[in-house]
Amino acid sequence: MKTCADNFPTPEQKAVIDSNSRITVVRACPGSGKTRVFVESLKMRIDSWTKKNAGIASISFTNVAQEQIAEGIGKHLPYPHFIGTLDAFALRYVVRPFGHLVGLPKEGHRLIPSPLDEAIEYPEVEIDSSGQKISLFSIRFADGPLHKPNMKAKTFRGQIDIEPDYTSNILKKKKAEWRKRGRITHSDCQYISSLILCHPEFGKKVSELVTRRFPMILVDEFQDTNWFLGLALIELLRSPFLESGLVVGDPDQAIFEFGGANPDLFKDIENLPGAKSLPLNQTHRCPKKIAAIATALSDTGKQVLPRDNADQGSAIILVHDMEKIDRNKKVIANISKFCEEEDQLAIISRRELTLRTFLGESISSFRGVSHSGKNIENAVQMLRSDQSKVASHIVERELAWILFKNDSPSMNDLRDLDVDLIKWRRIIYQILKEASIDKKDETWNEWLLRIRKLILDSALDLNCEFDKRRISDNLKQNLKGNVLRKMAEHLESSDSLIERATIKTIHQVKGDEFECVVILVPKPSPNNSPCPSVEWWPDGPSEERRVAFVAASRAKKTLILCIHRDTYNALRTLRSDFVDNFEQIFLFERQHSLMEFL
Repeated sequence: MKTCADNFPTPEQKAVIDSNSRITVVRACPGSGKTRVFVESLKMRIDSWTKKNAGIASISFTNVAQEQIAEGIGKHLPYPHFIGTLDAFALRYVVRPFGHLVGLPKEGHRLIPSPLDEAIEYPEVEIDSSGQKISLFSIRFADGPLHKPNMKAKTFRGQIDIEPDYTSNILKKKKAEWRKRGRITHSDCQYISSLILCHPEFGKKVSELVTRRFPMILVDEFQDTNWFLGLALIELLRSPFLESGLVVGDPDQAIFEFGGANPDLFKDIENLPGAKSLPLNQTHRCPKKIAAIATALSDTGKQVLPRDNADQGSAIILVHDMEKIDRNKKVIANISKFCEEEDQLAIISRRELTLRTFLGESISSFRGVSHSGKNIENAVQMLRSDQSKVASHIVERELAWILFKNDSPSMNDLRDLDVDLIKWRRIIYQILKEASIDKKDETWNEWLLRIRKLILDSALDLNCEFDKRRISDNLKQNLKGNVLRKMAEHLESSDSLIERATIKTIHQVKGDEFECVVILVPKPSPNNSPCPSVEWWPDGPSEERRVAFVAASRAKKTLILCIHRDTYNALRTLRSDFVDNFEQIFLFERQHSLMEFL
């Protein structure tokens, strides 16, 4: 079969490269050759560039994409051009020179990069009606209007939405921090750039200065752009001093909404004066069967078109009855049936926990009635997943709850209780360390006794007032805790299939491609893993459906969907048209023809 490289450019690719519209907006399906089209468009513009003090800005979502573009053109762009991320562009050409217009110190600012921003614990602000406080630097801008933006907070429980009644005060506190100390996070920078460029008094003038410096702006992977960076970019593209713009992406692959991305921004760019939308709907990656599955998963209703001479490919459903998908011989044997030894294999899932379970790294559930014990055990899991910051937050909040009935004390609260902050930090570390120790034949009740004794000793060491009975009540034992505490078993990999496979989350493989892709979908549960029959096809747009779209479209040859029987039955009932795209359905080692299984 001829590849994209053999036949480049195709008619739809050439239409993009040759476009003379003021702004060309490209909706590109997976495997459409968009990166090569982007690089070819950039090369053509560079080769004909004559201006000495104005340049081309080539902007991408990630550093990886930036490196791919630089490699494609065979060099890093010298002055007066720019190649880099949109974050870097906004910081260098908008926030740094014009930040003083919206309150940043004239003498400059300090960018606190991630994850260092999470280590800054003060100043704290209230984020909800319960009185919960977190660091100002753990709060990021999500979307919404500039005067009252929606915000999210990263807490030890995960990312949460901040109650709207509290955002105005948080914004005021952030502006005071910017003005007084000049400390900003990446999220702050994104918001500030849109605040500058959208400002009713000087926004147009700043846009004019930036677009005089960069009269051509090319943007790749626009669907993953943060909401406020997207607003800033739209203002630059709106500027009459912009001579040419190219915006490439795929709303169906917008899977970073937790980072503030919004695929609807595509429509706003398409509505700008002089904008023309061109499609790249033909995939040079996916065979016919997999292109049909991708089409069924398209959130925008777009048809992913295979090449006329594309292979049929293989699409298989593996049905299992396991509570959790583990790496047993039946699963491995069935994957091996369809994946040839020379094939590049990826085993992927929506959630990291599913992959950890598959690899034999999952930790058995806590046994008992103690909520504090369960949460401290969760902290151990976080520590073993290299999330030490989250783990220490969980332990700190449980310790504060047990001793002071306050699960989110500020530094001032602890000082008011005469708590030595150095000792407090050391005790949190000691509890986490003790909780992580595995003892042979130890039960959950015995583990709780260890933790209880340590917390009691710690309270005495802090020399603070506490209720001894409260410690016992919060770390209470019962008959359920008399079972052995089975910790994570890190199995040695002896399967050649596992050894050669790329095992990552779907978000981690975005932009990659493999001959064979296995998608692991755990047994549906209302709280943690809703059934794909509902989650992938809700009434409106669905990020989860887009995640599934990205997963399926990584496959160049074979796609294997590994799902629970409950999921299969639901899909068969509610989404039979989707199931019909798979030519083979297997229940472990027993093969059924499609009619026999149904």
